[in-house]
Amino acid sequence: MTRAPWLWWIGGTLAAVALAAAAGGVGRRALPRLAVVRQLADRGRWELAGQEIDKYLARRPSDADALLLAARIAGGRQDLERCVALLERVPAGSARQAEALVRQGQALRALGYGRRAEAVLRQALELAGPNRALPADRQSALAELVSLCHVEQRMREARELLWRMYPEHHEKWRLLINLARLQNRSPNAQKMIALLDTMVAKDPEDIDACRARAVSHAELFDWPRADDEATRCLALRPDDPGCVAVLLECYLAEQRWAEMDALLERPGVDAGDPAVWRLRARRREAAGDLAGAEQCFRESLRLEPLHPATHFQFAQLLRRTRRPEAEEHLDQFRELRQHQNEIEKFLTNYAADSAAAWQRPKAADCAEMAEHCRVLGRAEEARAWLEEALRQQPDLADARERLRALRSGPPVGAP
Repeated sequence: MTRAPWLWWIGGTLAAVALAAAAGGVGRRALPRLAVVRQLADRGRWELAGQEIDKYLARRPSDADALLLAARIAGGRQDLERCVALLERVPAGSARQAEALVRQGQALRALGYGRRAEAVLRQALELAGPNRALPADRQSALAELVSLCHVEQRMREARELLWRMYPEHHEKWRLLINLARLQNRSPNAQKMIALLDTMVAKDPEDIDACRARAVSHAELFDWPRADDEATRCLALRPDDPGCVAVLLECYLAEQRWAEMDALLERPGVDAGDPAVWRLRARRREAAGDLAGAEQCFRESLRLEPLHPATHFQFAQLLRRTRRPEAEEHLDQFRELRQHQNEIEKFLTNYAADSAAAWQRPKAADCAEMAEHCRVLGRAEEARAWLEEALRQQPDLADARERLRALRSGPPVGAP
């Protein structure tokens, strides 16, 4: 018997509905729960966590929480490029955008992209001001920038960033210890060169990394490499004072007088840089122009009155001309070095690789650190150390009087 036409229509319709239902079942498959994926990540089950978070992002590609979790998983799988790409997708305006930028900066630093890392970390700081960027995000961004500036030997910027952390920092004594380490110790040049090599390889025009590599080679007395690097830096930025100073150090060490003279004759090369004035003095002394050397040393000390090496070198010059003033500069050098050495003795209790185990210094130690910093011309640190001493021992009368005297200067944290 022939089936009625309407039965064919019903059969076709039912088949279509069944197919649609099957397809809809796939589409409605339950999303992986982020809490479960997070637990997998916490247990280090990166592969399975990665599979689950990919399923989630396939349907919710702009979910900020999921993107941050996915970035963490990518980091766990040592795929930092993917980590950066995921963090770049966190939507503008998200409550977690500042955090995403900080994590992105950390990943970029690990990959060796110094300039890109700095750009996103500064974006995290400026994103929306204190009302949106949480204090923890600001502190993390500042800490990463301090670390980057330290690697790149940008010490003045690192100090300014540390002071920006100071008002909100819950353990101010830790910040002060880190500041003392920054002021008193140069980075390990050999270790820094390995990091800087990666950064320059990734970004050959990163002037800060190039300059730091030149400085590190100079600190190791590797003058040919320091010379090459500083010359390349000046090709990128002809008026960079840091690169000029390194190149002058190289020429002085290798007694390449004609090249040193040519560099010193550039218009504006001194530009208020005490290091360049000190090196100009050394060159004039080598040429026998002792009066000219004296003038240059005095200008260097006018710009930086408490630089120990300048006092020592100036004293040696004055001794050559049998000037009694030489002993005054030697005494100044010895006093400054003594206070630096006392700070260094204090810092032996605070190794960088065991910061979690640091013990809060006693009030008397804080007051002593304040005096060392005061003599070295670091008044803002001196005030902060005295404040720390008084937080612990409010009845410390001597510290209170010294703090009152110091407070007539600019506020703590002023650059």
